[in-house]
Amino acid sequence: MSNQYAAMPSMHIGWSLWCGLTIATLARPVWVKVLGLLYPSATLLVIVATANHFWMDAVGGVVCLSFGFALSCAWYGTLPYRLPKQVAVICTV
Repeated sequence: MSNQYAAMPSMHIGWSLWCGLTIATLARPVWVKVLGLLYPSATLLVIVATANHFWMDAVGGVVCLSFGFALSCAWYGTLPYRLPKQVAVICTV
């Protein structure tokens, strides 16, 4: 059995997991945090149930997202949402 149109990795799950983690991290109300964490779960259920992706496609998407987070942590020294909110403006005269 093969699906010639299934993409490896599935960035449907990568994008939804990134959004869900960001919402769960930055939101204040608990119900919004819960919805943020449910979003990737619902996306995983839909992409596998509709046969748009296989399970391993989703695992590949999670691996790609993890690589991106690791690269971001290595580059900035912290997670991006913990970076300062304001950037110093340097004026040259």
